[in-house]
Amino acid sequence: MELIVNDIVKKYNGVNVLDGVSTTFKMGYCYLLLGQNGAGKSTLSKCIAGDVKPDGGTIVFNETSQHVQEQVALQYQFFKSYQHLKIREVVALFTTLTNNKAE
Repeated sequence: MELIVNDIVKKYNGVNVLDGVSTTFKMGYCYLLLGQNGAGKSTLSKCIAGDVKPDGGTIVFNETSQHVQEQVALQYQFFKSYQHLKIREVVALFTTLTNNKAE
């Protein structure tokens, strides 16, 4: 199983924030989006989660574009759910949670 992001485009006020972004996320791995402010990390995450509609491209999970957001878990940089954990501990937690391939 994999999540395929293909040629995603997103513009805000006529400015390209995402300009043809493509990548593949394989099941069972934990991924980190890292980049400078304004690079489009949050926008890409929001497109994958279904919070923002891309202006172009496709997002496909397990060969279908329907209900992708139901199969994705995102952890944003600032969060209140695990305030007592350090980022290393949060990554370890999500790694443990994703080790069960059936889920």
